[in-house]
Amino acid sequence: MITERLQFRIWLKDKKRMSYKSIYNISNTEAIKFCSDSDYIIMQCTGLRDKNGNLIYEGDIVSEKFAHGYPIEYYEKYYEVIWLERYVKFLPRVLNRDDFGDPLFFAQCDIIGNIYENPELLKGAMTNER
Repeated sequence: MITERLQFRIWLKDKKRMSYKSIYNISNTEAIKFCSDSDYIIMQCTGLRDKNGNLIYEGDIVSEKFAHGYPIEYYEKYYEVIWLERYVKFLPRVLNRDDFGDPLFFAQCDIIGNIYENPELLKGAMTNER
């Protein structure tokens, strides 16, 4: 799990694609370039996995499905995975709100995209929410 936390993905703005790197595979020259170049956005792996075993990264959009009421109605809630400095941890933030989910729910969620490759998910975030 520690080695997973040292994995990063890098959004290449000009190429509009994601590149995945481990800290062990990044040379000092590359690290300096990524840190000083505004054409890159670096996102860290949380070290956690979704219910399908996929690694969750900062910037991922995840969904939580749940049932409520009687008769039972099914809902889906969407979150963006963010690093929250004041709590020094990754948290799921409800899209279009300042509410946060419980980080323990990551193991029950599905990764449905990320904020760079799937920006359309941010626009329709509230459509299925209760």
